[in-house]
Amino acid sequence: MICEQRGFFRTAGKWTVAASLFMVSLAVNSSELNALHNFVIEANKDPASYAIMIRHALAPGTGDPVEFAIGACETQRNLDDVGRQQARVMGEKLKQAGLSTVEFHSSQWCRCLDTAELMREAWSDNAVSEVKELPAINSFFRRYEREEVQTAQLRQWLLQRQSDSAVDSLAVLVTHQVNITALTDVFPSSGEMVLLRINAAAPANGDVVEVLGSIEN
Repeated sequence: MICEQRGFFRTAGKWTVAASLFMVSLAVNSSELNALHNFVIEANKDPASYAIMIRHALAPGTGDPVEFAIGACETQRNLDDVGRQQARVMGEKLKQAGLSTVEFHSSQWCRCLDTAELMREAWSDNAVSEVKELPAINSFFRRYEREEVQTAQLRQWLLQRQSDSAVDSLAVLVTHQVNITALTDVFPSSGEMVLLRINAAAPANGDVVEVLGSIEN
């Protein structure tokens, strides 16, 4: 469920301007869209061997209030109107790139869940299941003692998924900057998509997660 009690109120004018700016961005970045399209072609053939990690859409500020609680959006830093529209455009990008089926997994933070839900709106059919919470991609900002454990859990989750012959959808993981950087060494901007290939047969000195590129939004 998308939380609406944000303390932000959209006006028709502001919403129209924001939407127009993002649609212009979507139209002019044709090289990025082509790269995303090529990635999706391969991912549609073997979805278990690919994944996309996404930093949640724009949520002004840093970290979370001291009273933060999972499941209580009013205690968290949340998407603003620009972030909400950004998330919708991100979903449209994936749909336009030809992604046939997708499985959204999200951090339990509201800004991530909302980003995933808003992206999911791009699919009007049954190709997309409900957003699934994945604690392994919860933020460990200010709790860096969790970095190694959670990153190892995520690698294992990706490997198990790749070995599952029943997997028929690309995994899209909506998470936080710290989680993406820990796994990939990429420092993403808000809404940036990091394109991954999972390789269980990687040599002992290689990472099973290969970064193929990233798409800014």
